[in-house]
Amino acid sequence: MAKATTKEANWQRLLPLLIALVAFIGSALGAIYPRWAFPAEETQRRLIESRINAYHDFLKGQAKLQESIQLSEEGKKEAAEKAQQEYSILVKESKFNIAVYGRKEEVIAIANYFRKYLNIPACGGLREKWEDDVRIYQEIRNGVYRNDSSEMVDESSLAVLLFDCHLD
Repeated sequence: MAKATTKEANWQRLLPLLIALVAFIGSALGAIYPRWAFPAEETQRRLIESRINAYHDFLKGQAKLQESIQLSEEGKKEAAEKAQQEYSILVKESKFNIAVYGRKEEVIAIANYFRKYLNIPACGGLREKWEDDVRIYQEIRNGVYRNDSSEMVDESSLAVLLFDCHLD
């Protein structure tokens, strides 16, 4: 009888460890398996997440611009300058992210908006250098969009978003 209770006592001590080990392995596999088994879906999820963050920052920046204009009209110069700085930071970063991760139509629409409502200067210096710079970002977009030629954006639109200048 003593041997049976000893074996039973050992089993009762090991059971929680065994359950914890199975739970740990299950949670680890649950986190890794979808990424391993469905890499395209994981890539798509990350791309959408990057887009959403970029659009959020862009719209937040546009709201800061409107706030800056309103504060300026109210004579609150310091607050207006602060809002203008926040606008610049948010929009500059979001334009870059939209240029890289955004869909073609979105990139062109935003570039056209900036061309229409802001005085976008021509890119100074050697045009060839600007074109080479833009081609680097086009290749990055090719990687993001897995060489989907329908997502190819014209050089001038990318220059407007990336460098705040136009190649036209």
